[in-house]
Amino acid sequence: YLKLARELSGYGDIVFPHCACDSRKDGHVVAAVGAGAFKLHAAKDDGTLESQVVEFQWKNITRWEVDEEAMAFCFQYTRQDNRPSRWLKVFTPY
Repeated sequence: YLKLARELSGYGDIVFPHCACDSRKDGHVVAAVGAGAFKLHAAKDDGTLESQVVEFQWKNITRWEVDEEAMAFCFQYTRQDNRPSRWLKVFTPY
């Protein structure tokens, strides 16, 4: 059973409660930290999950910092198609 469970998507990920994110004008995100990537799952303001999931591979996250005053996790990531890198803020007390 454990061998099969370890192969499931999301196994071992740490999932945080829904929170605001500067990339979404309306709604929240559910952040998940895993061995291979940092994932943001779109959610409504009440935490109900939506279909959009964005996955940031760790190799594409170039910088990160914690803004304790704003209670935010901030990270810079490289984007495809030679577009400039971008900063993203996830507002959470966790």
